[in-house]
Amino acid sequence: MDLRQLQMFKTVAELGGFTKAGIKLFVSHSAISRQIKLLEDELHSPLLVRNRKQVTMTEAGRVLFPLAEAILNQVGDAAQRVLEISQSPSWRIHIGTSTTTLSSFLPPVLEKLRHDYPRLALLITTGLADAIVEEVRAGTIDVGLVALPIEERGLTVQPLYREEFIVAVGNRHPLAKKRTVHVRELQNSPMILWPRGSGFRRAMDNFFREAGLSPLVRLELENEEAIESAVCEGVGIAFLSKLRASRHKVHYLRISGHPLYRDVGIVHQRRSSKLPEYSNHFLQLCVDHAKSSSPVFVPPVRKSQEEVRRDA
Repeated sequence: MDLRQLQMFKTVAELGGFTKAGIKLFVSHSAISRQIKLLEDELHSPLLVRNRKQVTMTEAGRVLFPLAEAILNQVGDAAQRVLEISQSPSWRIHIGTSTTTLSSFLPPVLEKLRHDYPRLALLITTGLADAIVEEVRAGTIDVGLVALPIEERGLTVQPLYREEFIVAVGNRHPLAKKRTVHVRELQNSPMILWPRGSGFRRAMDNFFREAGLSPLVRLELENEEAIESAVCEGVGIAFLSKLRASRHKVHYLRISGHPLYRDVGIVHQRRSSKLPEYSNHFLQLCVDHAKSSSPVFVPPVRKSQEEVRRDA
C-alpha cells in the first residue's frame, strides 16, 4: 500500500469513475485500474464495484475511504509544516521518525529548534523503524528517532524515553465497559496493527508469542491517526500510545499483568561523532523535553546486546 494508490482510490471514489479520476490526476485509465487492483489484492478485499454507468464503493471501500483521506491530509499537513520551517536555509538536518513520535513527542522540540535556528531547513521523513535505521546507516538521514531495540552496527544509539501503550477499543465495543482486560480475552478480537518492519510491531509479535496468542489481524496501518479512526469505526481493536488514546474518543484498557511499553531512542552514524552544532542542539532539545515531560515520557530501560538479538 502506498500513497499514490490511496490517492487514486480516493479520487475514483469521489468522482465515481476511472476516466474522470484519470483526467484529474493526469494518469491513464488503465494505470489507475491496475494500481487499485494491486491495492485490492494486498487488502484481500474488493474496494470498488465497477459497472457501465458509475463506480461505487464496497463495504471495505467505505471503511478505507476516511482512513485514506486522513493519511493524505496528514501527509499534506506535514509537507506544509516543513515548508514553513525551511526559510532561506543555510543549513539542513534530515530527521527520520515514526508518525507516532512526530505527532506526540516532536512538535515542541521542532518549535524550539525553529526558534533557535530560524534559517535551519528541516526535512522530516516518516516510516518504519527498520527503513529509518538503514537510511541513517546509508547517510541519507542524519538523525533518527526510532523504537528500540535495534541492531547498533555502525550507529550511536542514545535511549530517550519509554512510552506506555494500551489497548484501544471503540466506545461501543463489548470491552469498552472494562478498565483492564486479560490477554486471553483478545484472542478472537480483530486487530489493527503496525506493519512488519516497524519497531512496535516487532515488540507486539514478541508479546503475542510470549502470551501464546495468535492475533486475528484485520488491517495493517503505519499511521496512528488512521489506526485510531479505524478503531472508532469498529474495524477492530488496536494498541495506541496512552497519551494519544487519553486525548481522543476511544476507550483504553490495560492488559492485566502485562504492561506494554515502547522505548524510543536517538540514532546517528557512529563515525559522525562530531555532529554539526545545530544537530547536537536538536539532540539536546529531545533529551530535555523527555526529562521535562515525565511521567508521560519516562526513562527507558536499555536492553543488552543479547536481548537485542533475541528480539530481532
